[in-house]
Amino acid sequence: ERTAELGRRMRDLTPLEGSEAIVAIISAGEGGRRDELEAAAADMVEGFRQNPDLERFVPVAESMARLWSAFYAQEYELVVELAANAPFRFGETGTEALGYPVMRSLLALEDPRAVGHASVAIRAGITGVPGQGDALTRRIVQYFEGRAHEVVGDTVSAVAAYEALKSGWGDATSQVPLVADIDERLAALRQ
Repeated sequence: ERTAELGRRMRDLTPLEGSEAIVAIISAGEGGRRDELEAAAADMVEGFRQNPDLERFVPVAESMARLWSAFYAQEYELVVELAANAPFRFGETGTEALGYPVMRSLLALEDPRAVGHASVAIRAGITGVPGQGDALTRRIVQYFEGRAHEVVGDTVSAVAAYEALKSGWGDATSQVPLVADIDERLAALRQ
């Protein structure tokens, strides 16, 4: 019951309380602005603390902040450990943890668990707020899924994931830095 309530509350977060705060963390992290990232994470936690409806979820916000901070510090093993022990498990959505940083951490570690995490990453989306996923998130996770299959040596599944991404995005993949090497990867896998 508590898990279902948590899922409902997280879905109903205002942008200030949820996704926009995490997007600020991502923006600072991707830009290498560590101080700004830490400030955005602290602001997110404080936003939960100050809202009477959300203050009981402060441990969730703190866990999310720690996980994002570790990810951008490239402490990938810590990210995976934090995700495994995270207090956020959204029963209604099946979201076990923040998708994007955990998926990228598993890939950086060449951890075979990345294959199983692909579906979690799609559900969790980039912000980690259920229901906030979008087409861009799904496309990026298709790429990550291909990478995960490469890690375990499953060439057929890797090619299928990359081809699905290419069929959905076409030449646009070359304009997205995160997935821009897809043609090289496909060529290498087809040899």
